[in-house]
Amino acid sequence: MSTADFRELRGVARTMVLPLYARAVQSKRRNPILLDPHAQTILDQLQLSASELADLDKESKLLPIVACVAATIYDRWVKEFLEQYPQGTIVEIGPGLDTRFERLDNGQATWIDIDLPESLAIRKRFFQETHRRHFLAESILEDSWVEAVSKLANQPILFAAEGVLFYFREQDVRALYTRIADHFPGSLFLHDSCVRGVAENSSKIRLCQTGGAHFQWGIDDIHEIESWDPRFRVEEVDSVLNHYRSHYPWLVRFFTWLLPGMRKVFTVNKLRLG
Repeated sequence: MSTADFRELRGVARTMVLPLYARAVQSKRRNPILLDPHAQTILDQLQLSASELADLDKESKLLPIVACVAATIYDRWVKEFLEQYPQGTIVEIGPGLDTRFERLDNGQATWIDIDLPESLAIRKRFFQETHRRHFLAESILEDSWVEAVSKLANQPILFAAEGVLFYFREQDVRALYTRIADHFPGSLFLHDSCVRGVAENSSKIRLCQTGGAHFQWGIDDIHEIESWDPRFRVEEVDSVLNHYRSHYPWLVRFFTWLLPGMRKVFTVNKLRLG
């Protein structure tokens, strides 16, 4: 594909390159957090200019670490789900250029990717639909995807929104929870979150912005969502700062040791909705 195609993306859609870049960078390390050979291949085919790659590298030295540690947590929970329900369905919300299907597919499960039309158009350059892998060009903030997922999915369903909900308003997050609980009761929902202070100051934090998109939603304790609706339940919470600590800069290791509460800044959450 040409660089012009990618450069036309703005806002949330443009964030699709950040986790891809993170996985490519980590895969080159001697002791990588996450090994993803597909990431570098796709990054090469995007033909980003040297200045664009340099800009990505400047975003944050923490980015490749945080993104890849988060991906390992998602991978662990998706693996557990597929071990228990090998013919279940994985619905990935805003996957961008994610390669979880390539990493984890068991040959039996159904996979459904829901993304904005402009993002999905780029995804289709690198990944193919099959009888078990489906792409839906929809906004997750609308109702239009619900019927399609209902027709394609086998129960039970696990929804995953990696690196997505940060960019939503709280009312949009609540609406998405409700939509899943209403139409797919009992489903698991995996997503990451940050504390409110990070979201409120995201315009000043390079890790939290790219392509004109800033974090909008933060929550200090994910268990707060249980007060939104009795159907929303938190099953497990894990911090990206709990794992692969030797990969983090020494200052991060020191302050998270000195102030353990800092480990709650970025978490990955497993919820049961409905």
